[in-house]
Amino acid sequence: PPSTTRTSRSSAWARIFWAASCLNKEDTFTMCEYTFDDGRVKEVHFEGDGDVIVGNDTFRKDTKLLTFDFSKVVAVGNSAFAECENLKEIQLLNKKIRHIGSCAFQGCDNANDIQVMLTDNLTIDGTAFDRHNSVGNTKPYSMTLYANNTEQYYLPEDFASQDMLLNTFEVVGNGELYYSDGNFSYCENLTKVNVGNALG
Repeated sequence: PPSTTRTSRSSAWARIFWAASCLNKEDTFTMCEYTFDDGRVKEVHFEGDGDVIVGNDTFRKDTKLLTFDFSKVVAVGNSAFAECENLKEIQLLNKKIRHIGSCAFQGCDNANDIQVMLTDNLTIDGTAFDRHNSVGNTKPYSMTLYANNTEQYYLPEDFASQDMLLNTFEVVGNGELYYSDGNFSYCENLTKVNVGNALG
């Protein structure tokens, strides 16, 4: 059956978006490019068991966006959430996640806790969580990677490079994780690192 959506408008500039789309495990709901870049959506929720793909620039510069349900997301396009400066959490913990594009979360300055599930099929662009160009932001943040991979996983070059705001980096799990040249270079405020058993 086709996807269905509904939008609740509590005021002219505050909307909540639901997608009652993923009716079974075979469904994939794609949020198209620029669909919600008008800056009015505050919350996004999904129902059902299917997968969600967030296209390029879908929420770019939506400064009203506060919460997003990432639990069903399997792919995030380039600049999909770029400059969503009030997004509170980024929890990409779906074990089926396969892609996080360039600048996907660039400038999400209020997301102080970033969590990502590493899988064998996941590709992450080195600039996906880039903050070093954020102007006027002084809030530190933490990042946790859950090493659920069964094969060797290499972080991309420039991952967290020149990130002055990264304060805590932690790896949880036993997946074999390797670092590339430039990872964490010039992270002057990185004070806590726990790689657990995941260092390869």
